[in-house]
Amino acid sequence: MNLIDKNTKVYYISTFLLFLASTMPHSILTVLFLKKGLLMSQIVLMQSFFNLSMIIFEIPSGVMSDLYSRKKVYILSLLTLIITFFLIIFSKSLFWLSVAYTIYGLANALETGTLDVILINSLKNNETGLQKFLKYQKQISTFSSILGSGIGFLLYFKIGVNIYFISITLILINILLTVLFFSDENKKANENINFQIFKRHIAECISELKEKRVMKYYFIFFGIIQIFIQSHFQLWQKLFLDKGIGEKNFFVMYVLFQIIVIIAYNTNILLINMKKLYLLLISIFLMAITVIILKNNLIFTGIYLILCTIFFIINYYFEFNFNKILSKEKISAITSMKSFFSRIFSFGTLFVSSLLLRKISVVNLFVINVTVVIFVVMYLIFRINKSVRIKA
Repeated sequence: MNLIDKNTKVYYISTFLLFLASTMPHSILTVLFLKKGLLMSQIVLMQSFFNLSMIIFEIPSGVMSDLYSRKKVYILSLLTLIITFFLIIFSKSLFWLSVAYTIYGLANALETGTLDVILINSLKNNETGLQKFLKYQKQISTFSSILGSGIGFLLYFKIGVNIYFISITLILINILLTVLFFSDENKKANENINFQIFKRHIAECISELKEKRVMKYYFIFFGIIQIFIQSHFQLWQKLFLDKGIGEKNFFVMYVLFQIIVIIAYNTNILLINMKKLYLLLISIFLMAITVIILKNNLIFTGIYLILCTIFFIINYYFEFNFNKILSKEKISAITSMKSFFSRIFSFGTLFVSSLLLRKISVVNLFVINVTVVIFVVMYLIFRINKSVRIKA
């Protein structure tokens, strides 16, 4: 077994353990914090510290991964996650739980662009191998999330907040697995990083983005797609309720949403071209219009699932091509910059949507948001295609 195959298998197991540990409390998170004595408004405030922390630490953590050691930064993210879980177990006050979620954001920021980037760099010249890696990465994380949320839901009623001890155990196993079996052949000779080196690396990343003009269109895409992603994840329950679909069906819908991600990331991206992307976007637009007028719940659910699947396929297409054109030396920092940019769009989407919902219905807002994404992505595809032709 060669080094890439060995690292890939270790990474897949590590990803499975990480998402299993992280998602176990997800299905009962609000209930758990309410039992700790928090109000709903305090829970929302506490969770906002997670997003703020991610925005602050995304780019610095990416630079650390490029300049230091991606494997060591990944292990640091796991250790930080353990601290988060211990704080959640033993804290009851808003202050300390907010501290926990700030550290949680740091842990997630540190994890971005670490072990996965090592493997992406190894597969840059192998399109089939890169597509296979991204596909299995998403499918494993999605399957693990379904399993984790289901196990957490069942165990919570027996052991309560102690499910976090199971999560901590899984993270410790993950650390041991990574330390012993994942090989980082690109260790940095000089691990002493000062501010000037840090600053110079960011400047070099910005220069790379300027030189590869097509990159700005990818950045805009990963920002604009958040309008759909946030609309879907934040509005779907209210959308379904307004259509007369009761909450007793929500767990089934949650599982179906995870399954369609697996289906989307099973698509052969190498067979998709610009014309097919246009056809997919036009089909989404027609589906979005029908969402307004559909009365039959079964047909509405089917149309909604197909619409989401196509969006995830398009997102997969852009992820694949984005990772292909990044330089190996700066991939972690630029990936973190992309994530930072996306999170700003996420925040903006939720803020503007909260204002619009005072005037229009959830269904109309969803259709407006989807329509905006479709036409912007069509323009981006045109610009990317034009840039590639000019370069050729």
